[in-house]
Amino acid sequence: MTGDEEPLMEAGQISVTGTSLYTAELIQEGSDYRLVVTDRQRRTVQTAYVPRGMVEQLPAFLSKLNSFKLGGFPWR
Repeated sequence: MTGDEEPLMEAGQISVTGTSLYTAELIQEGSDYRLVVTDRQRRTVQTAYVPRGMVEQLPAFLSKLNSFKLGGFPWR
């Protein structure tokens, strides 16, 4: 791998198969948090500043999303 290539996986990531539609990064800038979402099909990037309280609730939100996997999403 040359220095210009990105690794396929970083430590702690889960290997998944399929087509990546979106990627997201949460970036800390001092005491601020910035969410950067890339639409990989349209090749667009959107950025939003996120309150710290929302950042702290991300693990609970992700856990809730994972719990839907067993019973399906309620709005389907």
